[in-house]
Amino acid sequence: MFSIHKNLARPYARAIFSYAIARNAAPKWLEILTILSSQFCDKKLVNIFSNPHYPKNTLFNALQKIFQDSVFSKDTSEILVVIKVLFAKQKINFLPEIVNIYRTFLLQEEKCITVSVKTVHPLLSLQEQKLQNILEKRLQLKVILEPELDPKLIGGIKLCFNGKIIDGSVSGKLELLQKTFNF
Repeated sequence: MFSIHKNLARPYARAIFSYAIARNAAPKWLEILTILSSQFCDKKLVNIFSNPHYPKNTLFNALQKIFQDSVFSKDTSEILVVIKVLFAKQKINFLPEIVNIYRTFLLQEEKCITVSVKTVHPLLSLQEQKLQNILEKRLQLKVILEPELDPKLIGGIKLCFNGKIIDGSVSGKLELLQKTFNF
């Protein structure tokens, strides 16, 4: 998503996050917003909700009914108000970015960081635990590992967090050699 979307999404994410924190419901809201975001990535649904020929009240009543019977029923009424506002301001397409920023705010609040861990083969649970312990000690934060398989690495490990990359992969070292010797 363009950085302009990120800048426009940030105030919405901040407001939603502040509201959820005040109600001691930030993690639950993230869960619900993530589900809603995945639904609103569907262009058909966005087109239906953006279509001026459909009465907004009817659409939102249908959305409310869907969530009324869900496991989130008591938590969704306030979140549906957020969705109404996003539609009214024509910012519903920012919802995925709002959720990403919200997630970042929540991780910061909980003094957590998410680390993408790319490897060729899955790490053993003992390796994951050791890596997590090392990172938590070094970063002084709770670390959440997000493992990802990437066969292009050839071997080794590549860590990504907070815009930083620690590349201990074979392909990364070969690339560095190539740059060094101008191949």
